[in-house]
Amino acid sequence: MNCSEAKRLISDGLDDALPQAHDGKLHAHLDSCPDCRIDMEMMGLLKDLLAQSDRIEPTPGFSLRIVERIRQQAAVTIWAQLDEAARRLIPALALLLAIFAALFLLAPGQPGPQGESYGPLLSAEIEDPLLAERAELTSDRVLRTIIEENGQ
Repeated sequence: MNCSEAKRLISDGLDDALPQAHDGKLHAHLDSCPDCRIDMEMMGLLKDLLAQSDRIEPTPGFSLRIVERIRQQAAVTIWAQLDEAARRLIPALALLLAIFAALFLLAPGQPGPQGESYGPLLSAEIEDPLLAERAELTSDRVLRTIIEENGQ
């Protein structure tokens, strides 16, 4: 048995709660280790002093006040955590909303309120005539083309 194992078992040994399998090993270690023997003697003295001292009775309602404080701290902690989460999430959500709005409004070929095309692909900026025609496509123009083709 080493010192860390013995120090874990000393308290049980003082309380006569040590299993027999460990009792002999602990006493053999204490016979050979002066540091652990001193620790056991100190813990034994402390146990005796505590046994001789007068018990202090709590004031009436003590446990109720403790329970109420715990509830208050738990409630504050939950609200504080929610507040902290909101403070972190709101700016992130606002940024995502701004990015999606920008992508939606500035996407190439998206029709505007009067049917004009928004975005970087404006027909004046495109040298290829086929791409320029596609950039100018709007929902109104597509519908007109479909109607014209079906009407003929």
